[in-house]
Amino acid sequence: MECQLSADPKPTIEWFRDDTKLAAGGNITMRMDPKGPKAYALTLEIKNVGNADAGSYKIVAKNDLGESNATIKLNFDSKQTEAGKAPHFTQKPIIKQPQKNQLTMTCNLESSSQPVIKWFREATEIKQGGRYTIQTTKDPKGPNMYIIVLTIKDPAPADGGVYKCVASNENGESNANITLNFQDTEKTEPAGKAPNFTEKPKIAQDASGKNIHMECSCIADPKPTITWYKGSTLLKENNRLKLKTTQDKDKYTFMLDILNFTKDDAGVYKVVAKNAHGEGTANITLNLDAQQKDKDAEKDAEKDKEKKTITLTDKATTKIELDKKRVTFEQKVDSKEKPTAQWFFGNNPLKSGGRYKMDVSQKDSSYYASMQMDEVTTKDAGPYKCVIQTPFGEGVQLMKLSSTQLIPPKVKGDPPKFITKLTSKTFNIGEPMDITLKVAGTEPITTIWYFNDKEIKSSSAANISYERGTARFYMSKVTPKDAGVYTVELKNPVGSEKGSANMIVKEDEKKKQKEEEMQRKEEERKKKLLPR
Repeated sequence: MECQLSADPKPTIEWFRDDTKLAAGGNITMRMDPKGPKAYALTLEIKNVGNADAGSYKIVAKNDLGESNATIKLNFDSKQTEAGKAPHFTQKPIIKQPQKNQLTMTCNLESSSQPVIKWFREATEIKQGGRYTIQTTKDPKGPNMYIIVLTIKDPAPADGGVYKCVASNENGESNANITLNFQDTEKTEPAGKAPNFTEKPKIAQDASGKNIHMECSCIADPKPTITWYKGSTLLKENNRLKLKTTQDKDKYTFMLDILNFTKDDAGVYKVVAKNAHGEGTANITLNLDAQQKDKDAEKDAEKDKEKKTITLTDKATTKIELDKKRVTFEQKVDSKEKPTAQWFFGNNPLKSGGRYKMDVSQKDSSYYASMQMDEVTTKDAGPYKCVIQTPFGEGVQLMKLSSTQLIPPKVKGDPPKFITKLTSKTFNIGEPMDITLKVAGTEPITTIWYFNDKEIKSSSAANISYERGTARFYMSKVTPKDAGVYTVELKNPVGSEKGSANMIVKEDEKKKQKEEEMQRKEEERKKKLLPR
């Protein structure tokens, strides 16, 4: 069975028969042969084939940009299956913003029959309707060519993430991935503020004692949309509930009036304000105690004025340390009480532990919620969200991490290399060990020496130096304990190189012979002195 494939970068290949993964060996041989730039011939060979090998075979090709598959039916009757072709994306998807309030994602596709198209954002399928329009049209460039377009109305940073277009027909399916990242367009986006409730919500009865008035104020730009809830129930204006919003520059006041209230109106009320930069919430508890006096309520209200609800005055900071493969997010929070923070990647909650370290600390009069992420790769690129909560309300801050931010910049220059290599040598006990090596490469270059894989620190016993292409290791006197494997490692910002050799320490033969001769003469002298 043979398939022709085009892909860049080189894909991984898997074969299946009726959903069972096949492995090479026995009577099965698998090959992937290059047939030109970005082109491959994929072959599955079955020896001694029989009726038991009949079935539906599928080949799946994957790389970082997506995956594709094709199906082949093997049978042993005289019927011939109709020739067909699985869908194939002919070029990388394109993202455009033809209008300020419109964003399009376009894919070019080749398919032997009308394809079935599905779009996904992360793992959630996108349905036709509302802000989304999905179109499939014939491409005049060829008889089997199609143009697939997803249009998003009024795009916002919350729409960021990984999108996937899946095309299928009776011969197989293929998909293409598209990353929508608003990080690169931040400079052209209008300035604004996520909604922040700056005061403790107010609640009071009117002069008649029959009606309840609730009031909340927030700072936001642009104007937010407002939703009121009692518990988890959405509230809408009616004969008893009256909703109103007033504006003074970027300050908005939201009011809820309950007419002819009863004990059934008691409970927790919540107002949610949202705009393109984030969202904020404020909670109000309505406690209807017939014994409570108006004066006591007024005193409580005055005390509450001194307490500020949660305020996210600054955008979250992002610290990227590529040399440590680490990213740290930090959000400043102005609150009288210590807040709690919950972090999300897309819509998935993150937990402290493993690669993630989360903390809420206090500095001066503010709190700082932070999340440190270690061993980061380009797979960590995408939208992040921090939800801050206090007894007075809730604040949400959105962040973006693009894949380009996580790719280390290329360093110009040459890696270090040995001109004079480290070689094995023999030293006599008591002699100095003086090793000098010539090296080349872009400065600065550092050297690290090891003895039997343990790093040697420069000291009075062992002197380590490097200057202008010369690496030197020096010991004034060697002992038998100094025999072993020595390794030197060269490093610079471009790369590194290691060299190792065995150093032998033995006794001085001439000195040993001289000492043995002196010892022999001393023994002869003692014999002559003995009485006969």
